Amino acid sequence: MTRNLLIAYKILGLSPGASWGEIRGAYRQLCLRYHPDLNVEAARAGAEERMKEINSAYSILSERVGAPSPDAARRQAAGGRVGPSSPLAASPARQTLDPLKAEFSGILGRLGSAPGFFSLDLKEQAAADRLVAERAAMDLRQLYSRCSEDTDKADCVHYISLCQIYLKKYDKALNNMHYLAEKYPESGRAPFALFYIGLIHLRTGSHVEAVRSFGLFLNQKGIPASFLGIARDFRKKALGELEQRSGGAEVEFGA
Repeated sequence: MTRNLLIAYKILGLSPGASWGEIRGAYRQLCLRYHPDLNVEAARAGAEERMKEINSAYSILSERVGAPSPDAARRQAAGGRVGPSSPLAASPARQTLDPLKAEFSGILGRLGSAPGFFSLDLKEQAAADRLVAERAAMDLRQLYSRCSEDTDKADCVHYISLCQIYLKKYDKALNNMHYLAEKYPESGRAPFALFYIGLIHLRTGSHVEAVRSFGLFLNQKGIPASFLGIARDFRKKALGELEQRSGGAEVEFGA
């Protein structure tokens, strides 16, 4: 067993020889803890580097260990030994999609290496790696066409849009975020589309629309408190810009 493989197991908190289900389960738990999209406090605390390590380790193990064959997956499912999924959620009955999930994970791993990709701060994205983001967006479009579940398609659209925001292709990102919210309203990504729509408007100087979008986002249910705090800060910033333009007069908006 190579040193890189041993390190990958260690990063995911696993013993060498762990099953594919255990690898996916450990990866999912670490994503819930460190991924900036799921835990903004973690992002603020500088967990981006940790997420890069996690994605890299998962990519290595995906290539070396890989998903079980469909027959093996069915046997594992029957025995109740199939662990939780990686970012493209799956039930045991969908184990044949494992190669797509591994591909999705690999794309996220590459994006994690791009400077400031998961940051909301423009300064941290000043050294944007355009090649990585453009290639990832292209790969995600291809992956989208091969996904059959709406949840998986929504994940792809979400990250395509983040690539476009990173590349400052704001018109395309805005169109995709609106598409995500309208086409996949039941997905877990849909409420966050409102947040990123507000962010795009804020960055492009459309402060009225930014205030409205962040207001709609703040009315969504089940949003982490830390994410709501950032949305309130951004909404306040947009309101401040509007008040400054109006000569200090207070600007009123509904939530």
